Amino acid sequence: MGKQILVDALKRSYELSKTIGSFAVVVDPLDQDAEDFYQKYGFIKLPDSGKMFLPMKTIRQLFDKTTRSTNK
Repeated sequence: MGKQILVDALKRSYELSKTIGSFAVVVDPLDQDAEDFYQKYGFIKLPDSGKMFLPMKTIRQLFDKTTRSTNK
């Protein structure tokens, strides 16, 4: 279920980024399990903060690839 919620949040963030412009999605993992979960999906740890981010460029590639493959 966590993966589905993450994908939904990333898709919403991607759609909003077309209007408001954003650089990345930032998360603040509560514990090591959460950090491992986000790392599994490509999030990068920010030094000295404990936060992690996924660049919008990466998110854009994910959804553009998905859109292209479903439109074939």
